[in-house]
Amino acid sequence: METGKSMDQILTKLMPRAWWHWPISVILWSVIDSLVVIAIEFLILGGGSNKFTEHFWISMTTSTPLVTIALVLIARGERLRRDAMRLARTDSLTGLLNRGAFMARLEKQTNGVLFMLDLDHFKDVNDGFGHPVGDEVLRGMADRMRHLVRATDIVGRLGGEEFAIFVADIDTDSAEQLGARLSEGVRHEEAYSGTAINVTSSVGLLQANGGLDTKRMLSEADKALYVAKASGRARAVWGGDDSSVELWLPPQVSA
Repeated sequence: METGKSMDQILTKLMPRAWWHWPISVILWSVIDSLVVIAIEFLILGGGSNKFTEHFWISMTTSTPLVTIALVLIARGERLRRDAMRLARTDSLTGLLNRGAFMARLEKQTNGVLFMLDLDHFKDVNDGFGHPVGDEVLRGMADRMRHLVRATDIVGRLGGEEFAIFVADIDTDSAEQLGARLSEGVRHEEAYSGTAINVTSSVGLLQANGGLDTKRMLSEADKALYVAKASGRARAVWGGDDSSVELWLPPQVSA
């Protein structure tokens, strides 16, 4: 940009004189001034703070109409960006974390228990009642999982009928109780689309103490899950050194 000249002189040189007059200069300077103030407030207060939100709307309502339009577009763009980020992390069917988001959250954990869950005989549900009913069963399982765990626990759908939960700072007894509750929680007689479907779940558990990477953790928990299935399904089994330990077996199911 040239130095020693006013903004009017520079813009007059860039634009035809017939289209340039002082009100445009006033509006332009107002836009620049307001945006600079907002940028400074963003840096000082932080974009996610309540103070910044308050100052943002004060600036919007006291600025020129052009600035108001600009700020509305900025706010809309930020909202769309956040919505896109949320959708990128979320399983569209159940509303749980998707596999990628669950793995990303799992990488930040150190101590706790990983639960791998799989619906038993889910293929029979899809084949016998249709995929729309199968989708309702998956959503029902996701809802039950939300009710059985804490708000701070990490819950995700890994794909198909397979789900995972990570519970931080939980002792062995509490983990076993939760494993039993998860198995019982999806064993439920409920009418989906007018049809009664009996849903059970097999669960594999793994104690995590920061010594395993996320892929190894999922692999070990998955092995325990398939031990549970091979033992008759509808039960929870420890992985790792305790992979032979069966935690819960419903009375009506024999191994």
